[in-house]
Amino acid sequence: MSFPSKGRLHAATINGKGHSNNAGPLSYIGDSVSAPSLLSLFATSAMKRLLLFILLVSMYRTGFCQLAGGWHPYYISISKNQGLPSEEVYDMMEDKRGFMWLATGAGLSRFDGHSFRTWQSDVQTSASGSCIQQDALGRVWYENFDGYLYYTDGDRLLPLKQRAPGAYMPFSITRHHLFVVTDGGVNVYDIKTLEVVRRIDIPYSRFEHSAGIPTGIVLVVDGTLYRVDTNFKVYSRPLHATKHEVHQVFCKGDSTFVIKRSTGPTNIEIFNNRLDELATVPAFCDGQLQSVCRIEQKLWICSSNGCRVSDKEQSRSLFPGKSISAVTRDSRGNYWFSTTNEGVFIVPDMATEINILNGHKVKQVVATQKGILVGSQNGDLLMLPNGHDQVKLLHHDAQNADIYYLYADNDNIIYSASGFTMLSRSNTARSGLLAVKSVYPIDNDHYAVAASGTCGLLARHIHPNKSANNTGWQPLTFDTILLAAVRGRSTVYDTTTGTLVFATNRGILCMGGGKTYPVLSKSNPIFAATLALHDGFVYAADTKGTLFRFAPGDSTAIIPKMQGNGRVKLLRQSNGSIYYTAGSRIYGLQKGNISHALRCHINADAINDLAANDSTLWLATNNGLIACNLTSTNTNANSELPPFYINGVTVNDRETTSKELADLSPGENNISIDYSLVEFGQPEPSMVSYSLNNGAWTELSNEDRTLQFRSLGPGQYNIRFRVNGKDVTDGVSFSIRTPFWGQLWFYMLCALAALAIGQVIYHRRVRTKMRKMEELRQKSQLEEQLSRSMLTALRSQMNPHFFFNALNTIQAYIFTNEKTKAGNYLSKFSMLTRTVLEMSETESVVLHDEIAAMKLYLELEKMRFGDDFEYTIDLAGINDAGAIEIPSMILQPFVENAVKHGLMHKEGPKRLVIRCERAGSVVRITVDDNGIGRSRSQALNEIKKHKYKSYSTRATAERVRLLNEQQPGKIKVEITDKIKENGIAGGTTVTITIII
Repeated sequence: MSFPSKGRLHAATINGKGHSNNAGPLSYIGDSVSAPSLLSLFATSAMKRLLLFILLVSMYRTGFCQLAGGWHPYYISISKNQGLPSEEVYDMMEDKRGFMWLATGAGLSRFDGHSFRTWQSDVQTSASGSCIQQDALGRVWYENFDGYLYYTDGDRLLPLKQRAPGAYMPFSITRHHLFVVTDGGVNVYDIKTLEVVRRIDIPYSRFEHSAGIPTGIVLVVDGTLYRVDTNFKVYSRPLHATKHEVHQVFCKGDSTFVIKRSTGPTNIEIFNNRLDELATVPAFCDGQLQSVCRIEQKLWICSSNGCRVSDKEQSRSLFPGKSISAVTRDSRGNYWFSTTNEGVFIVPDMATEINILNGHKVKQVVATQKGILVGSQNGDLLMLPNGHDQVKLLHHDAQNADIYYLYADNDNIIYSASGFTMLSRSNTARSGLLAVKSVYPIDNDHYAVAASGTCGLLARHIHPNKSANNTGWQPLTFDTILLAAVRGRSTVYDTTTGTLVFATNRGILCMGGGKTYPVLSKSNPIFAATLALHDGFVYAADTKGTLFRFAPGDSTAIIPKMQGNGRVKLLRQSNGSIYYTAGSRIYGLQKGNISHALRCHINADAINDLAANDSTLWLATNNGLIACNLTSTNTNANSELPPFYINGVTVNDRETTSKELADLSPGENNISIDYSLVEFGQPEPSMVSYSLNNGAWTELSNEDRTLQFRSLGPGQYNIRFRVNGKDVTDGVSFSIRTPFWGQLWFYMLCALAALAIGQVIYHRRVRTKMRKMEELRQKSQLEEQLSRSMLTALRSQMNPHFFFNALNTIQAYIFTNEKTKAGNYLSKFSMLTRTVLEMSETESVVLHDEIAAMKLYLELEKMRFGDDFEYTIDLAGINDAGAIEIPSMILQPFVENAVKHGLMHKEGPKRLVIRCERAGSVVRITVDDNGIGRSRSQALNEIKKHKYKSYSTRATAERVRLLNEQQPGKIKVEITDKIKENGIAGGTTVTITIII
């Protein structure tokens, strides 16, 4: 590749503010001179390479090659702002997969063009280092400046087991061995086992330098140059150097460069693999020399004051003032420059250069026959003449306003800043305050002008007249006003149809054939910011970034299939072609209405304006003026697909191997895929998309190179990837097991369990139903028994003996003519009979009614017994006897027994006490008599057994049992025999406890 021949640009002193009123040439160094080729004189390729190099360095010494200092290669800066761990970078290497490895102040880092990954070890003595190499097993090595070697092993950085080094001495890696310099010699390691297999001793007093070569290692020891090859043979030759005169040793390919520093200039001695000296040349290094290499038959010398590169045609200095530590070229054609304090510079194309123009922010650029015309942000109008790098200041806006429009032809230069200015070849000018946005030539006499407020025609030539002021400036006036009260934005004129087109705030308006008409798209006006005319069509970019096309004289516009990727921002007509930006790329219009992306590595978002001449595209940016060679051979922006790699797969935030991915448990369903897309120097990143199980393709964000899936279900998964619409080989497959509750055996087990549970539930319901039926039957039986017991009780209450006694008593009263007593007795007897009959119809009665019935009964018995019988009924403070319910006729049998069996046979006073007490939900009724007791009564009953059959006691006991079956513990009956001191029975006490 040849470099453009440029001169040196020097800063001009311009009125103390960076501006100059004169336009004279600045200091300039002439063009470089090509040296004659001598290679045809030699037959062998080795001699050709040798003579080429000698010829190259001789050009330094003779001064044939001159430095082009004004222009610098356009580069992309990689610093901490882009994630670089440290801006101190000492070495670089591209690995076999295309990743770039950097030895930085923070350690060993890998860069894929998007993000950095740094390897560190827990046993590092220091992180800073250099000498990056990759072995045959894919491991990456580097040496820190303490002299210790480290290598990558997956995600780990491991140290080499070595003796404590004396100093930093670069190592060497061959296909099978690792050569490490130690005190007194070289240790040779097996590259697979990393065990020392050979020790090579070299006599020394001081080891000075070393460098690796593909076939071994080169050392400088006590002024002698040694080479140890893969067969462990040692070659040597003296360097004829005094102590400490050898500064550095570098090896590249089959050449060894020995940098010798003496009291004079620094020289470079070149040797081949046999240690034959090929040449000695001066280094021509302005600063401290840091590395030397050869790339594509060019010599690159990196120093603390830039990088000097030379080939057979010329020599030039790159990045003056920058501390360049190393340079390399990757497999895609990008040049990499590492610095010791500013990170890394990536140069996508050496043919794309930038002129910083003393810090001017370039807003407008026009390519003319005389040179490149530039308008800056601070109002400077500059001219760069063709063929050299002089900068001429043509004019400066008095208000330091931004030059936002610029036009030039052979007659005039027209621009808009704080006002409108036209400069002619005779340096006369006229100015006005119109906000002119576009100028287009109509004929030899007029321009079409689109301005804010007016669109019309302006005279092309300035004619002196009396209206000129003392400075030669003339006021601007329109010769013809075509559109008034509009905001004009752009204009073009088609000479074939005689149609004048204006882009305004009312839409696109055409004027031709004596009429004015709008251009529409789907019956809607088009609000365009820029118009361009090419090949019989007018192109327009509207405010939404859509590109339209229409023929002059046609009122309908269409959207051509040529826009590219993204919205159109710039649309320019230059050098007979159409250029525009869409997204982050620059496109050129070809014949047949087809656009193509230009081989330009500049992101279009940074471009303010563009112009073209011959094979150069000129780009106006805030960082300066960029010259992009459209015929450059570096086509990495549009050629091969960038490498795509899967870095790793994590499952539930845990690194997982491919073997583990084949059988994941149901809970391992959070999958993250980390990938890299290795590309550098591109104006925009490539697009990555994925497909899950042959489904639709989904684009991934360029912000995060991680694809995540959360809470995936069981099954087989296959993920494929595409880069820029093309399939890549790397993909991910994994399988998530079905949980046990989703497997067939579990379904069968569940079915059997459900069947068993259903059977249990069925039988339980059957048993429950049968139990309920049994309970209903028992309840019915119990109710029937209760009914019978009630009847038995009623019968016991209404027994014939009681009736016989009652009727005898009434008859006696009648015989003794005691009518009143007979009436009272009969009345009470009837009331008792009615009460007993009423109570027999209910299961429970209130305590008050039960006591009332007992009182009737006792009064009847008292009338029959006479004054010997006394009874007492004591409610013991119960005030709610009318609210307490007890089983009906529960008390009467015990009272009747006390009277019939206890008191009736007693001689003397007969006493009966009925006491009722309540304690919470318990009512206690006590029936106490002073009768003859149960034993004597039972004996008397045995005597009368053949005459009288009692139902009372048996019926009462049966009823109490039945009531307790309905409600356990509801009634409790206790009978106590009272015995006097002499052992004679003193009566009976019956205690009835009822839970209410």
